[in-house]
Amino acid sequence: QSALGSLWGALFKTKDGSWICIVSRQGDVDWAPLCRVMDRADLIEDERYTTGKSRRKHAAELVTLMDEAFGKYTKAEIAERLDAEAIAWAPVQTLAEVAADPQVDAAGGITQVPSASGDGSTFSSPASPIRFPGAADGPRGPSPRKGEHSRDVLSAIGYDEAKIKALFEASIVR
Repeated sequence: QSALGSLWGALFKTKDGSWICIVSRQGDVDWAPLCRVMDRADLIEDERYTTGKSRRKHAAELVTLMDEAFGKYTKAEIAERLDAEAIAWAPVQTLAEVAADPQVDAAGGITQVPSASGDGSTFSSPASPIRFPGAADGPRGPSPRKGEHSRDVLSAIGYDEAKIKALFEASIVR
């Protein structure tokens, strides 16, 4: 197990195999609280770590200490400890966890897409991460079937009907 990324934007593995991401604020404001989260108050005044510069200098050993500390707690336990010390953090979620996350739903991250079956049914799908004010950003219908718009696209880019027919007959386009 090891942290990924820089010391202050790192991922740490918990005892139950989950990963969390910690994003500490600049300066020393999060150092003492983070030490308390790790149950390592002895590190608060350790001169190897008292300043940002000294923490960077000793980053490799500090990350090892942090890996060990976070590895002692489950995701739920470390979440409670981080929240109690007002440390910015987030869980690293699986796709299934993201799809079930109420915050993702509240933010419009999942949308209902009409099925191509024509029976009026829908299925859940990730929404576009890009939204423009005043523009419709949801699905307007089911995904097109393979080749459904081939003729329209070829015509729009300048192919005449004879060339389009030849492409279909040669199985170049379907």
